[in-house]
Amino acid sequence: RKASKKKCNVITNYLDLGTGNASVLQMVTWGLLGQEEQVDNSENGSDDPKSKNLKRIVGVEARSEAVGLAKRSLLFNLGDQYSEKIVTILNSDFRDVSFKEKFDLITGTPPYFQVNFSLSSNDAKGLVSKAVIHEGGMPTCKQSAPARCEFRGGMEAYCQAASRFLSKKNGSAFIVCENWLNHDRTVTAAEASNLRIHKQIRVRGR
Repeated sequence: RKASKKKCNVITNYLDLGTGNASVLQMVTWGLLGQEEQVDNSENGSDDPKSKNLKRIVGVEARSEAVGLAKRSLLFNLGDQYSEKIVTILNSDFRDVSFKEKFDLITGTPPYFQVNFSLSSNDAKGLVSKAVIHEGGMPTCKQSAPARCEFRGGMEAYCQAASRFLSKKNGSAFIVCENWLNHDRTVTAAEASNLRIHKQIRVRGR
């Protein structure tokens, strides 16, 4: 499709919460690089895309093994040009990080299933003595379990973080994918974090 010369909301920085192995971050990054090409071609009449507007892409992930996989995937799929100069993967819990700037676009895919934890009352360290998941069985894979089950918070934590980091610029957005079982939680979490839901897309798997 021919690029329009009309000015549009251009994303300058992007944040992915709980990035895991960076699958979502990579897909969105490809789209943003396409945005750069469209803007350059429409405004400058050039076929040579240059990242003039896209300044920073950040993924935040608490699990070190997932961070290693994310960095390897980014290097393989994006190459040195973008993976080292624009994209940063932080090995940290997004509930504990802070940024000087705000982000035009934030994405997140919270774990789908809530876990009820019981702490050992006799242990001064408060170690978990029991964890119960009510929507299916507990995954045994160390890599996939945190992506499916809420070991570090669910939609509430994601909405709180998005509210802190999201730019007030017109067109800024927090886009999130969540299990339909948590629909009411999602609405409540958004309201509690002063986020207004603009659009919902319901997807039913076969």
